[in-house]
Amino acid sequence: MFRAGSNLQDIAKVLMKPNFLQMNLRFEGLSLSLLPAHTWNVCGHRIHSLEFDDCKWNDEAIKDIIVHCVNMKRLKIDNWVYGVSIGNIFNSTRLFDELIEKNVQRTELHTFTMLNPVVHENVLEKIFTIYPCIKDFSTGSCLNLNSFTQFESLRFNLPSDPCLMKRCMEHQGLRFVQEIHY
Repeated sequence: MFRAGSNLQDIAKVLMKPNFLQMNLRFEGLSLSLLPAHTWNVCGHRIHSLEFDDCKWNDEAIKDIIVHCVNMKRLKIDNWVYGVSIGNIFNSTRLFDELIEKNVQRTELHTFTMLNPVVHENVLEKIFTIYPCIKDFSTGSCLNLNSFTQFESLRFNLPSDPCLMKRCMEHQGLRFVQEIHY
């Protein structure tokens, strides 16, 4: 686990060491856009899971992760600080459009958790295009689930909101799991 206050150059050196064959990493409170760009290029293929808690980044950092973490099976992004969103996870859809145009697909990812209320459906469509094999998708946001009927094996973890739960239960074809976060 790498936490806020850690030296990003030291983190990069650790990540680039070749003696780590399979990495399961967690970052807390870091600005990943300040991590040297070549870090993901060097270590990305060895990353099997990534967790980001309260991290900040730019489109370039997200692009480096998507492009270079080709064996990643699990991705969790929690952009909440004490119950308040620290902003949109993804700054723009331009990044996803560019990757889709280049036919970038990552088929190893099967679990994607995104705990942030600022997620737009057009962004989700693009994520599912790049990561077409997601089987377990969790979000805390309010979505128009009708757009995702083709993903029969998705699981949405939703907050305990009666209106949202009613909408979800009316939608046919998806399994829903209620998960309460404190």
